[in-house]
Amino acid sequence: MVPLLETNGIRVFSLPLEFTDVGSFSAVHSGTPFIFLTSQQPDADNRLDAARALGHLVLRPSTGQIDWRAFETETDRFAAAFLMPRTGLLAHMLRNATPERIATAKGLWGVPATALAHRLHGLGLTQEWNFRRALAQVKQTSLSRQDHATSETSALLPNVFEALQAQGLTPHDVAEHLCLPMWELNNYMPGFDLLAFAPPSAGAIRSQSAT
Repeated sequence: MVPLLETNGIRVFSLPLEFTDVGSFSAVHSGTPFIFLTSQQPDADNRLDAARALGHLVLRPSTGQIDWRAFETETDRFAAAFLMPRTGLLAHMLRNATPERIATAKGLWGVPATALAHRLHGLGLTQEWNFRRALAQVKQTSLSRQDHATSETSALLPNVFEALQAQGLTPHDVAEHLCLPMWELNNYMPGFDLLAFAPPSAGAIRSQSAT
């Protein structure tokens, strides 16, 4: 999802750990769209958050007041349709899918099982009783399973720093220009270890970032 957004001109960054309670969001600055994703959560949640943030960029009106409750509902529907197209769900025969089938099929779209259950219900592909049963079971399974916190990897940022490196500029130069310590700059890179581009002499900084 992150490479797709970057390919279409959207700059994607991770929120530092101290801002994880803020939640993912999008914004436009000087005509350039930005999306900031919460750190330390599974890829499936990041994909869903990224699709919601994209919905905010695409659907938000440029003028006039916004009914935020209706707008959030609309962006949720946009994200679900973007990540889980109806034709794909029908092709994989997920009508009235069991909780086990939903838990298995979620990987095809890279979304949380609860999101897939809601999408099937919203499309009328599952009956109410089956939806409630599936939702309760997948939630219970999710709570009992310890997912590793990860984030999708940027395809753009490694190329940027490789190009800067070819010009003789190091990540430390970039951090200094932005008036940021290296560890903080690294925290903004989604799934990308900026310290890997640091010269050997920066080993002390790498140790400091791990503490």
